[in-house]
Amino acid sequence: MDVTTLLSVLKVFIASDVGAIHMEYPGPSNEFVLKSSIRQSGSSAPTQDEYLLPTAYAKIETMAYASSANLLEYFNEPSSSILGKGSIFKDAIEDVTMASKDVLVEMKDRPQQLTFSSVSPEIEVYVDVPVNSLSSFACQTRIVEARYNKKYLLNAFSVSPGNTAELGPDSHLCKVAIDPEGLMKVTHMWKMMPRNVAEQSSMGGDLHEESKQVMVVTQYLILPMIDGVDDNESEFNDMSSRAQ
Repeated sequence: MDVTTLLSVLKVFIASDVGAIHMEYPGPSNEFVLKSSIRQSGSSAPTQDEYLLPTAYAKIETMAYASSANLLEYFNEPSSSILGKGSIFKDAIEDVTMASKDVLVEMKDRPQQLTFSSVSPEIEVYVDVPVNSLSSFACQTRIVEARYNKKYLLNAFSVSPGNTAELGPDSHLCKVAIDPEGLMKVTHMWKMMPRNVAEQSSMGGDLHEESKQVMVVTQYLILPMIDGVDDNESEFNDMSSRAQ
C-alpha cells in the first residue's frame, strides 16, 4: 500500500470531521478499507451498528509483492567444494579485493589449484591458496570459474559469531561450494562454548569436553556476475543467510 495515498485519505477524513474512523484489512478484495460514522441524535446504544450513521467510506488497493526467492532451491548438484579454516578464505578475499570491484574464483582439478584474482587497469592481484592447507578439495570438472562482486564476498567471508571469547579451539571451519551455474554457497561452522563455560576458562576450568560445545552454522549464497552484470542486484535478495 502506498503510504502517501493513505495519508492523503486520512487528511480528508480528519478535515471533514466525519466522526470515528474504522479501519479494516483485508477488505473483500484484499484492499485496505476506511469507514467513518457518527452517532445518531438521541441514540442510547451507540455501539450497535443500527444506531451509527455512516459518513464516509474509502478503500485503498494494496500492492502485491512476490515472495522473496529462496536461493537454496536453485542450488544444483553436483557442486565443486572446498573446506578449510575460515581465516584462510577471509585473508585471501581481503587481499584480492584491493584491485577491482569483482573477483574471479578458479578451481582446477589437475593439478588441484584454488585461485582468487582481481584485475584492474592499475593493478593485478592473484592469490593462490595452497591446497594442502585445506581439509578437502573436490572439483567436479576440469576447471570451475565464476566471477563475483567483491562486496558480497567480503560480507560473506568476514562474518563473526559474536563474542570471540566463547570460541573453542580450532573453532571456525568454512565450506565453499559452487554449483554448475556458478551459484556460490558459503557455510561457516563455529564451535562455540556457552557463556558460563567461557567464563569458567578464566578460572582454569576444563573446556575441552564436547558436551560443553555447541555448533553455530551460518550460510550465505551469492549469485555470480554474468557478462559484467551483478545478478545479486536483481529480484533476489543480495544474499541469503541462515543460522542454526
